[in-house]
Amino acid sequence: MAFVIGEGGPKDRNAIQLATRAGTWIKNERRLERAPEALAAAIAMCAPFGGTLRSITGTYNCVGMVFASRRTWVQPDELAPIFGDDGYREIADSEAMEGDIVLYRDGSGDPCHVGVVFQRTTDVSSATTELIVLSKWGANGEYLHGRNQLPVLLLGKSSVVMSESRRRF
Repeated sequence: MAFVIGEGGPKDRNAIQLATRAGTWIKNERRLERAPEALAAAIAMCAPFGGTLRSITGTYNCVGMVFASRRTWVQPDELAPIFGDDGYREIADSEAMEGDIVLYRDGSGDPCHVGVVFQRTTDVSSATTELIVLSKWGANGEYLHGRNQLPVLLLGKSSVVMSESRRRF
């Protein structure tokens, strides 16, 4: 893979202006749409994992969906400055609200995927909370799915719910 100086940075013509609340630049890349045949194959490939397909495109990923309004592709290694600069903190599932972020980590503990809490349900009889998440599965579609209902390549070893500190009263 070729290394491009300034790739995803402020001078990259394939990047959009994107920064944290504190002004830290978020590297990003606008990608071209995939061929219709590739998008159809992606739907078929993801079908065994369940979830409900919401839309199909390859122009943005999960981080771009959550933090860039579906406009660009942002690598998961950009999540640390976003969470830090924008005041996110880990919360218990029982505190999760629609709009909070679910952060998935890989086996090394590094962020690998994010989604948005779409719905929270509580089963009083078992005292459990189930989160329905909206996330973008790589270069494939957006899916509504259970918190741990992801394709194997996206499913991290653990997940936590993150919320902006300023939102809590």
